Amino acid sequence: MVGQAGSGIGRMKDLMKESGLAEPEFHTDGMFTICLSRPISSGKSSGKSSGKSSGKTVEIILNAMETDPKITVKELQDKTGLSRRGVGTTSIN
Repeated sequence: MVGQAGSGIGRMKDLMKESGLAEPEFHTDGMFTICLSRPISSGKSSGKSSGKSSGKTVEIILNAMETDPKITVKELQDKTGLSRRGVGTTSIN
């Protein structure tokens, strides 16, 4: 059973390598922790998003916040086409 539980780590490493992502970092200080990395897009986006592509919406929100750290939710709504709730619940995973 332990062998089966540990087999996910190898699959995870293989999938990350296939996707061109950095290998996961394993930490055993106190608790066993795995840190996963992915590249952060540095491309600038503007305009409205239909919300169909949450990755694009997240990029728009992050770029807007980077450009203007005091941007309001209303301004983010205008840029993304999302509702107030949609802006507040957009996940940056």
